[in-house]
Amino acid sequence: IATGHGAETFLAWDDLGVSGVVSTLTASGLDRISHEVPMGPRGTHNQGYLHADIGVTSSDGALAESGSLVLAHGPGRPRMASLVPDIHIALLDTAKISRTLAHWARQNVETVVSTTNLVFITGPSRTGDIEQELNLGVHGPRHVHVVIIR
Repeated sequence: IATGHGAETFLAWDDLGVSGVVSTLTASGLDRISHEVPMGPRGTHNQGYLHADIGVTSSDGALAESGSLVLAHGPGRPRMASLVPDIHIALLDTAKISRTLAHWARQNVETVVSTTNLVFITGPSRTGDIEQELNLGVHGPRHVHVVIIR
């Protein structure tokens, strides 16, 4: 995926649920952008996110009904990884697929009540607000790839 998009940099969650992903990307020549926020002004640090070609995350679930991914953000799991880069790669364990949002929420009560940010992703960012023409990637990734893990 990275090669196909000509990526040079990536931003990744600390725990992807699969070993070797970060080391494989770095061994392939991609530079990892740090998500650790330093003390003091954040401006320079935040500018680094603009140079992330790919964001790599795991997924806390998926909804079969809509094809949506569920991501809970927190320490070591920055929102920026799924929102800022042009390409988002989500790793999804098949055991985390639920029939509907209600089914997922019932099975993941602790995640629902403990996170401050829960995101549902149903494909690339798109808007038709500008001159009634569909535009991809205006408010988030232009490409979303889901790698299914068994």
